[in-house]
Order: sequence, then structure tokens, then C-alpha cells
Amino acid sequence: MSEIWAQHALDVGDGAELHAGMLRLWVGRGVHDWTLGWRYAPEGRDPVMAVVLSADEPALDDEVQRCSYAFPHSQGPLVLAPMLADRPVIVQPMHELTVAPRSLVQLYVTTSLWVGVRAEGGEQLLRELPLVQPKQTWFGPSTIEGEWCYAGRLPLMRLAEGISSRPHRATTPLLIRNRSTEPLAVVRARLPVPRLSLFRSPDGGFWTSRVSVVRREGSDQVEVEVLPRAPDEAGQAVLVAPARDQGSDNVVSRALGSMFSHSLIP
Repeated sequence: MSEIWAQHALDVGDGAELHAGMLRLWVGRGVHDWTLGWRYAPEGRDPVMAVVLSADEPALDDEVQRCSYAFPHSQGPLVLAPMLADRPVIVQPMHELTVAPRSLVQLYVTTSLWVGVRAEGGEQLLRELPLVQPKQTWFGPSTIEGEWCYAGRLPLMRLAEGISSRPHRATTPLLIRNRSTEPLAVVRARLPVPRLSLFRSPDGGFWTSRVSVVRREGSDQVEVEVLPRAPDEAGQAVLVAPARDQGSDNVVSRALGSMFSHSLIP
């Protein structure tokens, strides 16, 4: 058994079995190919984090999804890299939350990590898989206008200490500043996960960039800013995965509802 997020030296004929979050993944190296087989544990099971190197392919049932990737000659090592989701994640507070006029609120939320399965010493991406099978939700004012997102499984929390330390999830600080004279109801929040970078703290926990949301006086617009550095709560954290979407401006204006409320499919 070894550290998951590392390089794993596999000879031809060898394999690695990964248990991460709710994902069970097997990766095998052939002479000319890499083979993957994966499935998810049933709801209610406790998540685990472990890698076992073995030459034997485990007995996986019929629910396993499989795929192979052909190469002139396979090259190692196998690299398992932590990543963030490829779509925004819709999250909501544990209880009804209203940000008072002229007030500042700091919230925290965790989202599931993904694993990037890489061969050729990390140069060739074979597959990206979430560690917890995500549920899709439509977020927008109508069935025409909007986008498919993932539904968050854990609520927004007021304190970082209130979030369980789970090695298969990353914590995002969300700062909401209401500069309006009107209260701001936070029904749901659209977390721009593809614009966030992923960091690992000295204690092994994962954090993302801080997201700042500002509602201006007399406006139905909010300014969403992603702060690219690691949040202070992460300590001397190191960057492990840059943002997927690095082409966006650092500050984006959005309609109030497009950030906080529009979700037609719960």
C-alpha cells in the first residue's frame, strides 16, 4: 500500500487497485496498452483512500465500466493526480441564510476531488474520474438559458472547523460581501470550480482558491472574483493542479440570480 497521489512504477503485466472516496479503480499495464476498470461503491458506504499494487486483476462485477488505451509500447510510471471538477458545482447553506445589508460573511464548502489517470510518466492523460459519482443539475432561469452543473453533496458552513476533514474532498472559502442596503438571500450558490486552482496543505488536506462575491449598492449584479493564490487557512500550501479554465478574467460580473438562486432541477 502506498501514497495515492504519486507515481507508481508498474512493470508490464502489473496493475494498481485504487480505492479513493467512493471510487474503486483498477489500472493494468500491458505490452501495448493500459486498461482501466472502475465502479462506485453503493450509497452509504464510508469513503476510503488506499492504493494496492498487484499483478492480479481483481474480480470486478458486471457493473464495472472498462476501457483500454493502445500505444506502440506502453511506458510507465503510472501517475494518479488530484484534480477538481470540470463543471461548476451548485451548493446551498445548511439552513436558510440571509446576508444582512452592509455585511460580510465567510463560508466554507467542500467538493469532491477527481483523479487524473496518467501514463507515460504523467505525459499522457488516460481518463479523468470523480472520486464520488456526481449528480447533475440544471442551473439557470429557464430550460433554455443556463448550464448543466453538478449538485454539491455537503452544505455551506460558517466555520472551517465545522467541515469534516475528508481526504477525497477539497475545501473552498467563499466570501460574500453585501454592500447593498437590501438583504441578500443565499438560496443556492454557483461555485465556479473550473476556475479554481487546487492546493495541498502541509497536513495533507486539499484547498482551492478563495472565491469572493460582492453585491454593489443599488445593483442586481454581483462581482465574482477568484483569488488565484492559496487561502490563508491552508498554511504553506503548494499548488498541485492549476485551474482548468485559465482564460477567464479574474473578476466576472453576473446577474444576482445567476450566482445565487436559479436552479430548476434540485
